[in-house]
Amino acid sequence: MKNQLKTRIFLFFFSLVMFTNCKKSDELSPANIADKITGNYTMTLLAVDGQSLNLPYNQGGEQLNGTIVISKVSATSILFTYTLNSVISGIKNQKSDSGNFDIKQNGSVIELYEANSTTKVGAFSGTILTIDSGGTKINATKN
Repeated sequence: MKNQLKTRIFLFFFSLVMFTNCKKSDELSPANIADKITGNYTMTLLAVDGQSLNLPYNQGGEQLNGTIVISKVSATSILFTYTLNSVISGIKNQKSDSGNFDIKQNGSVIELYEANSTTKVGAFSGTILTIDSGGTKINATKN
């Protein structure tokens, strides 16, 4: 009887120690950081040199809208591709560009940096992506 009690007490404390030392499942590993930010976005604001437009813009036959696609390159690197669609004076135009960014977790925010640099150019929090670099600011919402 004493041996059974000792065994149960040992098993109780052993299981208590094992479960309290487990890593929390809500902690993000570097691989999950890139997975969290990848996806499709709709631009909601475009500002260049202090002049800004809420997007989509549609006034007097002029239209402007934009999308962003973020793809995972590695655990801490993404490929950022944006497309701007415009109709000005009846002429349709589409411009696309892309670049790589490094990403880092800072609390609940994922920060974007120029590739291989310490220059911060944006952040992702919740569903909102903000890019602010070289006089251009872009806000976008994850779809």
